Amino acid sequence: MKDQLEYQASSSGSTQNGRILSLLQSRVGEWFSLMELYQVSRSMAVHSRIHDLRKAGHRIEHQNKWENRHCHSFYRLLPATALDQPTQLSNE
Repeated sequence: MKDQLEYQASSSGSTQNGRILSLLQSRVGEWFSLMELYQVSRSMAVHSRIHDLRKAGHRIEHQNKWENRHCHSFYRLLPATALDQPTQLSNE
């Protein structure tokens, strides 16, 4: 049985997680609405896909904005830090 990471989002062959991550990586640090992430991934559970990406080590920030008594969710990928990079040993 496939887990959520393996389900295909569309005939293009990319996963829902992969589509969301590609959009976030296209403009690191920029906020994307939940609707934008839904449109690119076709996932009705964007928050769950974000959880999957965080579990895989991606640093994704969330914020809510309230407008006219409606809550709008936004997500952004934070830039990688030196701590996020794998340590490489020198050959000296």
